[in-house]
Amino acid sequence: MDICEFWKYVLAQDADKIRGYFHEDAYVNWHCTNEHFSVEEFIRANCEYPGDWAGEVERTETAGNVIITVTHVYPQDKSLSFHVTSFIKIERDKIISVDEYWADDGEVPQWRKEKHIGKPIRCIQWEKERTMSEKMSVNQTEYTIKKLLGHGKGGYSYLVEKEGKQYVLKQIHHEPCDYYSFENKIEAERNDYRRLLAAGIRIPKMLELDIAQERIVKEYIDGPTIYELVRDGAMKEEYFSQVLEMAAQAQAAGLNIDYFPTNFVVQDELLYYIDYECNSYMEEWSFENWGKKYWSQTPEFLEYVTSHE
Repeated sequence: MDICEFWKYVLAQDADKIRGYFHEDAYVNWHCTNEHFSVEEFIRANCEYPGDWAGEVERTETAGNVIITVTHVYPQDKSLSFHVTSFIKIERDKIISVDEYWADDGEVPQWRKEKHIGKPIRCIQWEKERTMSEKMSVNQTEYTIKKLLGHGKGGYSYLVEKEGKQYVLKQIHHEPCDYYSFENKIEAERNDYRRLLAAGIRIPKMLELDIAQERIVKEYIDGPTIYELVRDGAMKEEYFSQVLEMAAQAQAAGLNIDYFPTNFVVQDELLYYIDYECNSYMEEWSFENWGKKYWSQTPEFLEYVTSHE
């Protein structure tokens, strides 16, 4: 049995094709919601589910006559994301039973995110998969990827090159986040960029915006991050003064920026906030109450270094 072909028809909600994979007396169990279906009931539940769906089988294993699949399932507008582990029992080249365990994909819980432990799995995978020779286009202009710079809740940022000059290319992703919601990520990037400019905060210039591919090209600020300077004992008081000025500008505009030190780069002794993310001002996420604990070798900062290097 071609199990990936089976999943293709499940995602396409093709009732006739799905039916052909099952024995007449087969059943499907959805354990997370305590539901037991006959074949026809399963086909109704799957094919009458609202929306248009897509996905890919990420892993398959075989144990005797049981095929185990791990499948990423999401609506075509990528507003949601799920992973399902399926134990599919085969007899005479057809399915006799399926036991499935569905899970909503989500971001790291806030309490654990604040500890700055662990690394994102998909970030590591993307870094391995992107090669030095790979190209990405933005508004029909090609850029060569040099390396992955980082991964955030909004996208993946790459150092890219065109005609001998370096830029940052950000690819928006739609990985779910259980503590932060986006209405339209690419529009949010543009709107946040404008808000930061209006607030007078020093940021890289946005050079290209490709709405169709959800990609942004911005100026590359070449220099050490504040994280690297703090870690290496090279932090200067003038950088601290500059972030305090930025924090005052942000608060005056009713904004918070993300004060984690990897988001700040020093070039020619000037501090740049290299992310475009900003949110409505909340006292608990201000520099004074949250950010500054990572701008010197505090226990919180050293814990982050220990867990990430």
